Parts: sequence; C-alpha cells; structure tokens
Amino acid sequence: MLYRLPLRPADPDVIQLAERVGTFNALPPASNIEKNREPKFGRFQGDITSLALDPERRYALLLSYRDLYFYRRAAGESLLQSLARKPRRKHLPPIPQAEAIALDADDGYAIVVSERLLAPIYRVAIP
Repeated sequence: MLYRLPLRPADPDVIQLAERVGTFNALPPASNIEKNREPKFGRFQGDITSLALDPERRYALLLSYRDLYFYRRAAGESLLQSLARKPRRKHLPPIPQAEAIALDADDGYAIVVSERLLAPIYRVAIP
C-alpha cells in the first residue's frame, strides 16, 4: 500500500493521519529457499523497507531486505502508476536488515544502510 502525508501541514500541532493512495503488487515475495534458510525472518525478504524519490520526480527507488528496485516515471504519471509497472531490479550484497535508502542523485548513487548496530553503508549505482 502507498500512503502520503503533507510535507508542510497547515497546522503542525495537529496529528497528521496518513492518507491511503492505493495499492500495488510490485515486488516478488520471499522464496521458499529464503523462508527455509531463516524460519523466523525469511518470509519478510520481499517486503518494502524504504522508498526514495529523486528531486525532479523522474524515478523512484524501493528497497527490500534483499534488492533495490528502480521505477522510471513518465511525464505526467503519478507515483502509483509508475509503481504498477515492472521495475528494474538490482541485487544487493547480503545486508542484514536493509532498512533505509537515500539518494546521492548528483553522482547517480543510492546509499543503503542496515538497521543493525555497526551498520555497513553501501553505495549502489542507480540503474
């Protein structure tokens, strides 16, 4: 599901409620191999952990626990419309609990970090 919140709410003292924009089925679910390899957390391998949008709204990047997904946006297309298409997939090195992504758009890289302590930082070329 995709939700949105205002970047600058009319009244910052009022609790904001996320608005549901829609749903999309873009990422492959965890495989049986992943589920069997890690019985406790393997089922989450296909789950989305982070989203980053480039400042010019040309593309979106989704991060899962195992891969990075690139969605090009066409002119006038909504984010939800672009997320409905098949993305370009970039396999990541094994990252325990890949949780956050940021853009270094000037250099064409995404920065991926783990949630764990002593978290490694990965610099990944944007497809």
